[in-house]
Amino acid sequence: TGYYQFNGNIVFTGGSGSGFAAYLYKNGSIVLQGNASIYYAGPFTGGSSVSGLLYLVAGDYIELWWYGSGMAGSTGAQNTYLMGHLVSVT
Repeated sequence: TGYYQFNGNIVFTGGSGSGFAAYLYKNGSIVLQGNASIYYAGPFTGGSSVSGLLYLVAGDYIELWWYGSGMAGSTGAQNTYLMGHLVSVT
């Protein structure tokens, strides 16, 4: 039980008129939204980062997700990550 710092990043390649953002989910619900990336002329490669301090107890889980609209493409696996570390025990 304690506070954890999480940092996530998603890189995406897509077409024009595309937008997407990274999200952190805690136990299946959105808790943090990253910066939105919107591209009006494509193709493009862009990214969205999300970070924050979250309070967790035993059994909690964190997931990195992204939501996009108006796009077809793929994620850049080499630059997509989620990392976390314990900051303070409570």
